[in-house]
Amino acid sequence: MPSYYKIILSFIIIVSFTSCIKQINYSKQDYLKENIILSMAIDYEFNKNYENSANVYEQLFTKFHRFEYLHKCLTLNMYLNNYEKVKELSFNNIDIYESKEEYLMKNYTFASIRLKQYNDSLDMSLQLVDLNNSSNNYLFVADSYYGLKKYNLSTKYYEKAYLKDNNVKSLLNLSLILYGKLNKKKEAITYLETYNDNHNCNRKVCATLVKYYQESQNIDGVIKISTEMLDKYKNT
Repeated sequence: MPSYYKIILSFIIIVSFTSCIKQINYSKQDYLKENIILSMAIDYEFNKNYENSANVYEQLFTKFHRFEYLHKCLTLNMYLNNYEKVKELSFNNIDIYESKEEYLMKNYTFASIRLKQYNDSLDMSLQLVDLNNSSNNYLFVADSYYGLKKYNLSTKYYEKAYLKDNNVKSLLNLSLILYGKLNKKKEAITYLETYNDNHNCNRKVCATLVKYYQESQNIDGVIKISTEMLDKYKNT
């Protein structure tokens, strides 16, 4: 135990002892306890003992009900891939912290997807879209349908996400399903070509196009896109 903890704990013992005489009220004792426990959580994290830090933050949240402790606990558990814990804590507090509802719903959905519990992630992600039809929330729905092997529905939501902000991840996932799962190869290539014409050869989009052109034996397409990539990225 670090020496400064011994000093702090000694101070707490002295305070507890003298409280009988000075009648220190409970709220002050509670404040001191909270700060001691918080110091432990911070020290664990500083020393990269993330599991113990997450556990202490959870204890802090359980005792003092501050959202900041829940947020920190969720962040650390996400880093540790403790998705069951993320899912549990998020779900149990959605109705309690209404102003943080979307954040907690997203955590629950993401954890469910990582756990391959796609029915749970689909149910929550559809609620998310009703709450906020952002590109990221559409992606949650699309990922859930993909996990359930409902590829037509998955492409529908990847397309919605893509149309919101021209996100490359949405585009690539959309083209991947169209090309590899639904055998709509021309449609997949058209999406990529349109994006490429408008956005000047994104590296990942161009690389995917080259791959599809090679597989379809479109030599002119391979040469064209490869040349664009070479011109744009030759110095990177």
